[in-house]
Amino acid sequence: REVLAQLNKRQWQAGERLRWLGEPMQLEVEHASRKNCRRLGQQLIATITPRSHPAKEPRTLVRTWYQQQAQNWLDDFFCAWPSAHELQPKSWSVGSFSSKWGHCNRRGELKFSWKLWLAPEWVVRNVVIHELCHLREFNHSARFWNLVAEYSEDYQQAEKWLRQHGLTVLNEAYLDYNDAP
Repeated sequence: REVLAQLNKRQWQAGERLRWLGEPMQLEVEHASRKNCRRLGQQLIATITPRSHPAKEPRTLVRTWYQQQAQNWLDDFFCAWPSAHELQPKSWSVGSFSSKWGHCNRRGELKFSWKLWLAPEWVVRNVVIHELCHLREFNHSARFWNLVAEYSEDYQQAEKWLRQHGLTVLNEAYLDYNDAP
């Protein structure tokens, strides 16, 4: 609650700050005949139509943009993930969770919250590796954490970052975090 009290509640209006892989962006809202959301440098531009609900449409467009970009990031990650690794998911996708970053099921399917991509890239990578390790160890035992350590040297720092900032990033009312340690 103390951390949330330091942040402004998100209104989904022009001028608010968002992040992509930890890098700050400023939300801009434009009006045109077609809905769209695109990144231009350090701006994320949500284009709404005259018929759009000005308080709701930017949120919907931004969320869709994050889901698409996160899916592209995952596709690139798994294209580069060596096929020699025993940890190979059957599928991966991006959705929305309110209390977790990712999920692995026994069918080998991975699903991640779009909100994860507000975190720095090294944190995102560690969460993906965490879920990949569940393909072999479907628990959080010592064997699981040893496996995570094999694939990620900085997983403990990522876990610490998530404990410190995760609540605000998972909360759509805020979707941000303080830069201070």
